Amino acid sequence: MTLPLQKSLKDVSTAPADCVKDPLKDQLINSIIKTITIEQLDNDSVVPHYIKRYREWMESTQNNCVIGLDNFPSVNYSQGTTESFDKFYLRNHQRRFRCFRGEYLYHELTWQNLHYNWAYLDDQEIQANDAVVISFPFADTGNQKHTKQLLDQCADLGVPVLIDSAYFGICSGFDFDFGHPAITDVAMSLSKSFPVNGMRIGIRFSKHTTDGLNIYHNTHYVNRFGAAVAIQLFNHQSPDTLFTQYRDQQIAWCYQYNLVPSNCVIFGLDHHHQYNNHNRGSADTNRVCFAKFFNKGALPL
Repeated sequence: MTLPLQKSLKDVSTAPADCVKDPLKDQLINSIIKTITIEQLDNDSVVPHYIKRYREWMESTQNNCVIGLDNFPSVNYSQGTTESFDKFYLRNHQRRFRCFRGEYLYHELTWQNLHYNWAYLDDQEIQANDAVVISFPFADTGNQKHTKQLLDQCADLGVPVLIDSAYFGICSGFDFDFGHPAITDVAMSLSKSFPVNGMRIGIRFSKHTTDGLNIYHNTHYVNRFGAAVAIQLFNHQSPDTLFTQYRDQQIAWCYQYNLVPSNCVIFGLDHHHQYNNHNRGSADTNRVCFAKFFNKGALPL
């Protein structure tokens, strides 16, 4: 199925979602890198420790509620969220993939390039042979897009759902209930919370225990360097730090530019079609990202 895709926005500096640019965080990463040794990376306990600390970090949030992670027997290091997406596609390649308009473009590009069957959730009802990807918080707004009714429909029809919570760590006010029976996979990464995009530090919680990610995880053939960096990062910043630190500036810029503050602190939402060059596929919303400019004091709008 061929559907029109959103245009690339990589050349619009306030369009792509990004980590907050902070020289102090860059210094922290550099100092952590210097402490990591070959001996650490040869130790099979690094990744299990990382998984334990990642979950503890998530559940330490005071701005959100996180429950339901006990439902997933398989927990693995993932190369960002992207590797988890690919494993979900491979497992469900005979199904029709579904997502909302404005979702992370990687999904739609991959499905189109691999000639998978897919359709927007906005356009057609859920069917039994579907497989659903939902970002929560939602990629296009940093708020919640899906409903419990949608998840209930998926559960009733046996439709697997992957939840992409890549924006966890920059948000507030959410109930992350991962215990819904429709949810088979939850993917997260640290790329929005810390300047580690190039290290591909992620995690996947899954009800499936036999795919490729499990196979090489069981042999410890994983990115131990990223895991070692993350273990130290968890000690320096809570999941609530960025939201608390930049919320006032987010609100001030939203007031200045006639935007609505998102529940993800790096975004302001345009409902008046002032910034249509930021549009990501939604008919109602344009998303402006502040992350690169919080510590520069001005937005290039």
